[in-house]
Formats: sequence, structure tokens, C-alpha cells
Amino acid sequence: MANMAVDTKGDNNEKSDPWYVTDDDLIGKVKNIIPVFGIVLVGLVRFVLVAVIVIFAISMMKDYLTENRSKK
Repeated sequence: MANMAVDTKGDNNEKSDPWYVTDDDLIGKVKNIIPVFGIVLVGLVRFVLVAVIVIFAISMMKDYLTENRSKK
């Protein structure tokens, strides 16, 4: 396996860090890979987010319509 180095930079820094992260600096191992799980997870999160937005919009419309009826 070829050695790889990654140049890092903090969010609030103009310049890159003065060191490189190499394979030897990494800690941990990949034990298992679940193919397509990320795609399923993104789809699920997107579905939940859309559902929450729709429920919130319906709730706001219901409150708005109820307020307008009570004023008349």
C-alpha cells in the first residue's frame, strides 16, 4: 500500500498546518463495510426532514386560519 499524506488546515486559519498526517498517524481499523447504507441513511434523513417541514407548515397554517376565524 502506498504511503499517503494529508495536508490539514483549521477552520479559522489562513495557512495550512506545518505538518502532514500520514498513514502512521492514523489510529483505528475498518472492521466492516455496509454497502449502500450511507445512501439509505441519507434518503431516510431527507424523508424525515421533509416530513417535519410539512408538518410544521400545516401546523402554522392551521394556527393562522384559526386566528383569522376567531377575529371575525
